[in-house]
Amino acid sequence: MRRTARLGVLVAVVAGCAGGARAAAHALRVPGPCVGPRAQWACARAPAGARRAALARASPRPAAPDAAAAAAAAAAAAAAAAAAAAAAACGAAARRAMWGRAVLTAAAHARLRGPRLWARGLAALSLAAVPRLVRAMGGGGGVPEGANLDPSTLPLRIALWAVLFVSAAGFAAAETAITTLWPWKIKKIIAEEGPSSSFAPLTADISRVLTTLLIGVTICTVYSTALATLIATTLFGPSSLNLATASLTLITLIFAEILPKTLAVSKAEAVARLSMPVVNAFSGLLTPVSIVVRAITRALTSLLNVEDNEGGEGGAVSQPELKLMLMGAMKSGSIANYEVEMIEGVLDMETTQVKEVMKPRVDVVGIESSATVSELCKLIQHTKYSRIPVYKATIDNIIGVARAQSLLAYVQDASRSADGTDLHKLHVAEVMEETDFIPQTMATMNALKEMRKRRLHMLIVVDEYGGTAGIVTLEDILEELVGDIYDEADESGLQEEGKQIVPDGDGSWSIDGMADLEETCEAIGMSLAEDELREFGTLSGFLCHQAGEIPEAEDVVLVSKFRFTVLECDERKITRVRAKRVNIDEPVDGEGEDL
Repeated sequence: MRRTARLGVLVAVVAGCAGGARAAAHALRVPGPCVGPRAQWACARAPAGARRAALARASPRPAAPDAAAAAAAAAAAAAAAAAAAAAAACGAAARRAMWGRAVLTAAAHARLRGPRLWARGLAALSLAAVPRLVRAMGGGGGVPEGANLDPSTLPLRIALWAVLFVSAAGFAAAETAITTLWPWKIKKIIAEEGPSSSFAPLTADISRVLTTLLIGVTICTVYSTALATLIATTLFGPSSLNLATASLTLITLIFAEILPKTLAVSKAEAVARLSMPVVNAFSGLLTPVSIVVRAITRALTSLLNVEDNEGGEGGAVSQPELKLMLMGAMKSGSIANYEVEMIEGVLDMETTQVKEVMKPRVDVVGIESSATVSELCKLIQHTKYSRIPVYKATIDNIIGVARAQSLLAYVQDASRSADGTDLHKLHVAEVMEETDFIPQTMATMNALKEMRKRRLHMLIVVDEYGGTAGIVTLEDILEELVGDIYDEADESGLQEEGKQIVPDGDGSWSIDGMADLEETCEAIGMSLAEDELREFGTLSGFLCHQAGEIPEAEDVVLVSKFRFTVLECDERKITRVRAKRVNIDEPVDGEGEDL
């Protein structure tokens, strides 16, 4: 009998412990149903010869108790447990060998110490403890406990996985479509469809909608992944876990992320319109979860000092972002280059000051108020200007504006009064009109509003001391939007357009001294600080500042790796220069100051 029990215990160990326990239970008349599916599955993996030997040699005769044998059984069980713990760090083959040696040692003790009660006690201990030891050792090659391997449930699991997978893709597409739509587009849809529109929750509480979408994506993705792993291990066994993980990652990335989100970006309104009714329904169902998640999120954002824009106006676009969007639209061909320049000009009117677009005082053509109308007519004919500022004593004391259109009545009738006063006796002060004054720091947008309010086409620009800084006309402001405007009254006309900066062909440029400084930098590729571009409007003013004086002809000024040679000048300004990019170490020819 000792031999029979010993063989039963040996089968229990070699067969992966849990499976062989059934053979030991049979030898000791332990009821079969007490061995579960795990033990049955493990027993099936035991060597056939060992199972047959154990079952053939098992004796049905009962055993008598023996206290000494029980003590020996306890010692043997302790030795087996120690061997199992040591085997946990070994490979599968080493674990089986070490466990077998432990049982053989226990069998040797049984031969010396006692009767069959030892075998009965050790076998019973194996039935209770060995499965746990096997799990701790990682041996046996079994499936996770609780896994249902019933093939009849596979179709249901696959169908459930498909529903979860498609739902995850739908939530991802809805999230992308909603965040892609511009807020003004959503408001337009709601205005057309009314308060009952499915898009209404997006303006009422968009954070709730987004939270619902994120919860839906997370739940569907996690559960579909877990279910797919269970299906794979059911069909192909635990060894397919790595392959299933890699395959599922690729499938999820393509069909649940990239593909639906790409479609949502290209058809944002259609996808959002299709998904919003479903999202609104889920939003109601997930309200408790959404409340908890949003409360936790608000607590974390406040802890991290992150501004919470919940409930505020979302999707606001800053001016720099709008300009970047315009550049992208221009590169894609949606709008033309000149349209982008016009829109940028409108955006810049809020920050562009009048002094940047006005005609400076030195270029202002005015007339003394005591001059006659005849002299005014000659000045208008010579300058081709339709409006002439009228000053008293000096140009710093402008008192009005004389319009050419107002003189038509005087010219048509040589005598304005009954006593025969003609154009040679009529003074300009009698025909001039009132004007308005604005500071040179006023924004051009505000200057345009002032012109519309006062119905004026010319405003006098004054400096901080009240002196005349220049004049600004409606044409000056419009040129900031559409570029230079030339009419039949301009002497230079279209022939001079674009000739302020002329390439000479040898890597140099011939530049008008009154050319715009920013346009000059763009044309020749020179970089200047933003404050310098704002401080100086013309190239002449900038070069005079750099030189510290008004340069003379042939003087040279070095600025930012560019050499500017003065070609023409007068006692007040530079009229023309030649610019050329040079090496900073290159010697400078001619007179001038190197800066």
